[in-house]
Amino acid sequence: MIEYTAFRKYPARIERADKHAKGMIALAAAQFCQPFTSSNEMGYLLSLPYGLEFEWRGGLDISQRVYGVNKEELRASLTSASPEGEQLKIVDVGFDFGCLVIQILTGLVISTPSGYWLAIIPPANENRMSPEPATQSAILETDWWRGELQVNINIRLQNHKVVIPPNTPIAKLLIIPKDLLGFNKGEPKYVEDGRLIQEWRDWHYKQEELGRSAYRQASIAYATKGKSCPHSSEVSDGNC
Repeated sequence: MIEYTAFRKYPARIERADKHAKGMIALAAAQFCQPFTSSNEMGYLLSLPYGLEFEWRGGLDISQRVYGVNKEELRASLTSASPEGEQLKIVDVGFDFGCLVIQILTGLVISTPSGYWLAIIPPANENRMSPEPATQSAILETDWWRGELQVNINIRLQNHKVVIPPNTPIAKLLIIPKDLLGFNKGEPKYVEDGRLIQEWRDWHYKQEELGRSAYRQASIAYATKGKSCPHSSEVSDGNC
């Protein structure tokens, strides 16, 4: 589980992700595409209670605006929350990899259980930011690190207004076991495996038979003992 606290007013919000992406996806996808909806509902969404606008003119020349919030209260909160009395920031900017990097500071401190870290990835299958800035992916060692949670947004288009409306997901948060990283560092290995080819053929025919709901039906069958294997029409013990 994620535990978090805020040290100033108007912090970012964390909420459970929703498989329907709060009505932002097509009905057909919500009904039939289990891989799509499973991706949507996994993890937590991070959003801001206020809106941000940026326009990048090249280099570090940028205009920015905060809206949808009492600016005097926000400014006072950024000063009073600082351990040293200086005014904290909600946004910082940098320049890297040929694009402008907007660093959004959330006002949150995150804690995860020992041995579990926090992955920051772009929101799944939805982007209400315009014209589509890109959220940087990152992994934070939040089982011990207690810095302010921040999210980096890349802007690649110059002389275009970029808008992040209030309550718009800017990132998805996932809790991952740190041991998981070791499983993803080996070299990919190509194998000559006739079994996989045959299972692909079986799946192809089943998909033709069942149509758009094939994956969902096969997933249910695979998870239920005594039902048919998703790769064939034979009754099995659930193992393929």
